[in-house]
Amino acid sequence: MPRLFRSPDRAPLALDGPSVFLAGSIEMGKAALWQPRVAAYFLDAGVHVFDPRRTDWDASWAHDPTPGTPFHTQVSWELDHIAAADLVYFRLGAEGPAVISMLELGLVLGQGKPVVIHAEEGYMRRGNIAITARRHNAPVFAREDNALAWADAHLLGLKRARAGTLVR
Repeated sequence: MPRLFRSPDRAPLALDGPSVFLAGSIEMGKAALWQPRVAAYFLDAGVHVFDPRRTDWDASWAHDPTPGTPFHTQVSWELDHIAAADLVYFRLGAEGPAVISMLELGLVLGQGKPVVIHAEEGYMRRGNIAITARRHNAPVFAREDNALAWADAHLLGLKRARAGTLVR
């Protein structure tokens, strides 16, 4: 049974199916609330979801990297769950720069981790994203439905491979 894991709740080390990390525009009050829709899509497809968007986020928290602070806990949760995910789904919206998402995208592309990028038309750095993604053979889509379809196909292949039913 697929589960939604939202920061700060940690996922178990071993899951019974594929997983996806939801990365991208998250700025409270600025970014669209896209995570519930995309999470529901993946959960319906039998995929575990790691969602960093906290319901209890407090914008007054200092960006203090000291271990044990709320900020350190949040960033560590994100990095740990990006590493654990089978696929990282990026959503970069036209409403803002999502600078931390670009940092995370560079990290993920540099690691060669499977990624799909939904960069809306109008996203201010869409050209940079497209060029960099192309160098790493990562797909970029302007539309959410196309990005989700690609992710679905990738995760279906992963499920088949794990079940030993992949046709070669």
